[in-house]
Amino acid sequence: MKGDVGRISWVVEALVGNALIYTPSGGLVEVSLEQSGSSLKLKVKDNGVGISREDKPYIFAQFFRGEQAKSVDTEGSGVSLAIAKEIMKAHKGRIGFTSETGKGSTFWFQLPVVSKKVKIRIRSKVINFKRK
Repeated sequence: MKGDVGRISWVVEALVGNALIYTPSGGLVEVSLEQSGSSLKLKVKDNGVGISREDKPYIFAQFFRGEQAKSVDTEGSGVSLAIAKEIMKAHKGRIGFTSETGKGSTFWFQLPVVSKKVKIRIRSKVINFKRK
């Protein structure tokens, strides 16, 4: 993988931060990383408020905050996912999500591995975050 590590880290922090914000107390956030051929895929899964079908087409639009997001007491401006999408685009990556209202969301991004000089070994370990 080649790119701006700081910006890619920012995307990870944004996805994990959003998951923690929109997951209620006692909920679960899981972060996983997997290699598939010549790409790496990071997933952030939560069992939070989810995203409605009506809001899904706009979730990466700048300043958009869905109805479920507005129901959570936060001061978000609706820009983090738009910025994350642009960062992934600049790195020739992809970003997406699946979600169901009331059941949670899984946000992911996928980046190409461009260096053939380094072997990447990923252990299948999931990091769990529990809110108190």
